Amino acid sequence: MEELDEEIEAQKQQIIDVLKRHTPELLECYGVGPGTAAALLVATGDSPERLRSEASFASLWTG
Repeated sequence: MEELDEEIEAQKQQIIDVLKRHTPELLECYGVGPGTAAALLVATGDSPERLRSEASFASLWTG
């Protein structure tokens, strides 16, 4: 079990490192952890400007 905990922590740190390099401001948002920040980054892709409203962002999550 300890081995899995160490692997999880290593993966989490890799995600944090990538986020800090590309979008550190996401991790500074209240209530946004590494998992949520990574999901937001993946959802918006290379063109976050296409998400012009809350509705357009929400449509990504509802299909």
